[in-house]
Amino acid sequence: MFNNNMNINVSMRDFNLTLVAGVERVIDVQGNWFHVQNADSPIKLQFNESPFVTREQTQGGARDYTRVTVLSALTQNVVLSLGFGQETDARTKLVGEVIATELVANTLFNAGEIELTAGESKLLVAQRTGRKETRLNIRSNQEGGLYIGNVGISDASKGGFIEQGSTDYIQGTFAIYAFNPNNFTVIINVLETAGV
Repeated sequence: MFNNNMNINVSMRDFNLTLVAGVERVIDVQGNWFHVQNADSPIKLQFNESPFVTREQTQGGARDYTRVTVLSALTQNVVLSLGFGQETDARTKLVGEVIATELVANTLFNAGEIELTAGESKLLVAQRTGRKETRLNIRSNQEGGLYIGNVGISDASKGGFIEQGSTDYIQGTFAIYAFNPNNFTVIINVLETAGV
C-alpha cells in the first residue's frame, strides 16, 4: 500500500494520480466532497474505513472523510477533486445511440395571392401537420401592409405587422390569419413548405 504522507485540510483541490493496477493509493486529506475529473476506466474509492465504492469519470458526491483510498483494476492516470466544497461537472456522458430526425421540407403548397379588402380579417393558411414554414410576401408595388396573427385578429387585437415590399417567414403548423388595417385592398402572396 502506498501512502503519499499528505495530511491536509483544503478547499477543493485536484490530485493527479498515476494508479498501478491492483495497488492501493492512500491520500490523507480532509473533506466533504469528491469528484472523479478524469479516469479512463472505473476506479474504486474508500472513504476512511467505509466499504469501497466504484465510480467513473464525471461522478462524485458528498462524503465526510479524512482519508481516501483509491484502487484501479488497470494502470491509468486519474484526476480526483477532493476537499471541502462542491463541484458540478458540466460534461455529459452519453452511452448508447441517438437517432434524430429533422423535418425536411420536401413539398410546396402554393396558396397563391390572397386579397384582403379594407378592414377585413381572413385565414391565410389553415393548420397543417408537417408544415415547416410559411412564406408571406407583400410586393413592393402595393400600398400598405397587413397584421399577421391568430384567429380573431382585428383592429382591436393586432398581431405582428408585415410591410409592403417585405417577406416574412413563420415556422409552425398552426393556422395563420391576416387583418388589413388600411382603407384599400392589399394582396399577400403565401407559400407553405412541408415535410410529407
